[in-house]
Amino acid sequence: MVKTLITPVIPRMQRTPVKSGETVPFELNQSERDLIISHTFADKSLMDRLRIAPQPGQRPVFHFTLDELDELVGDVAAEANHAKNRVLQEQLDQLCDRIEGVLRRYTDAEA
Repeated sequence: MVKTLITPVIPRMQRTPVKSGETVPFELNQSERDLIISHTFADKSLMDRLRIAPQPGQRPVFHFTLDELDELVGDVAAEANHAKNRVLQEQLDQLCDRIEGVLRRYTDAEA
């Protein structure tokens, strides 16, 4: 009897190409924004954008370049790794997962 190993085909998600400097949308609720502002050392320009509250009735969608999101996920992950409070660590880890999910949907466009 011959055994054959068959690897299931998992469809790959089509990643959207993004040009250098182009931004992508990322929705952050007030709690997530507060986590970033209060517990990370993210870039000042990024923090300033997060401090601007959306207009009443508008979704809290912010726009970041892939480089900014990559930097932000590193800042959030670093804080999660050093958090002494388990609840804070879990909140930061969840936020990190959300940011990474956005990064997985996009790719740098080739020149």
